[in-house]
Amino acid sequence: LLCVTVFSTPFFAGAQVVITEIMYDTSGADTGHEWIEIHNTGADSVDIKNWKFFEADTNHGLVSVAGGTSIPPSGYAIIADNGTQFLTDYPSFSGIAFDSSFSLKNDGGEVIAIRNDALENVDALTYNPALGAGGDGMTLQKNGSTWVAALATPGAGWSAATTQESNTTTTTTETAPPSSTTAQSSTGNFPVEPQIYANAGPDKTVQ
Repeated sequence: LLCVTVFSTPFFAGAQVVITEIMYDTSGADTGHEWIEIHNTGADSVDIKNWKFFEADTNHGLVSVAGGTSIPPSGYAIIADNGTQFLTDYPSFSGIAFDSSFSLKNDGGEVIAIRNDALENVDALTYNPALGAGGDGMTLQKNGSTWVAALATPGAGWSAATTQESNTTTTTTETAPPSSTTAQSSTGNFPVEPQIYANAGPDKTVQ
């Protein structure tokens, strides 16, 4: 119920492409660095070259900048407000990317949608900045039926490891050595009492 109140997700019947990640507020200037990730959950490839990204009551066109226009089954694609800049920001990215033109709101969120060539909503939602990812390098990511703030993973999907905070403190508990050890002999195990040795180094002749 909480997820429903946070995100409204109407979608076109038979939809198999869903929005899975939103970079709405970067750690620096937003212009040219915002993007969303979409995921093909179906069993067939989907060509989205004539689809639109709906934002600010506008249907934004998509222009391929990497990987073609068809998303394979279980594949991902990025829609960026500046496709060339996105590839510069993420040089290790080797997937499908599109250039578009939009500016996501940092405060209050807004309705965004993926629309097919008939301008029907394939997936739509209202993202909520209250969930996090505001100017800290993280994104809002879909994890099952919920959304979480996590380190950006464009083209890779959500990973539990990315939600760990970088300043997490790890406590290590040291165990004192036992008062005796167990040795192995031909006749079995038997306790060996610890022994103390003193070593002053090699013999020396003093004149």
